[in-house]
Amino acid sequence: MPYLKFVKLSLLISVFALGVFIYLDLRKNKEFPYLIKDDSLIDKVISIEKNRGIARVTLSGGKKFTLGWALNYNYDVNSLVEFINENDHIRKSKYSDTIILKHRERDYLFVLNKTIED
Repeated sequence: MPYLKFVKLSLLISVFALGVFIYLDLRKNKEFPYLIKDDSLIDKVISIEKNRGIARVTLSGGKKFTLGWALNYNYDVNSLVEFINENDHIRKSKYSDTIILKHRERDYLFVLNKTIED
């Protein structure tokens, strides 16, 4: 019987922990919505949190968003999420999926949800 109580308690704790994790993740997604084609940006990155292939970015103007994947194999660090850093400048026109990242005084091009292999 003690084993059965242990299993039930473990299951209850696991379900509770999963619920808390999902709640916190959903709350973060509201605070940092995904960057989409309809968005436009010209601003400086002041903070960034990288986690599991995404980057949650805060800009100097206060705007917050989540960057999904974008790859450009013309660069040594080919993932936008791994490439972007604090103090970089980011530019994106409305209705465009192209992101220009100014990093160390040089412009780098990425396309949201696409791979560039040229």
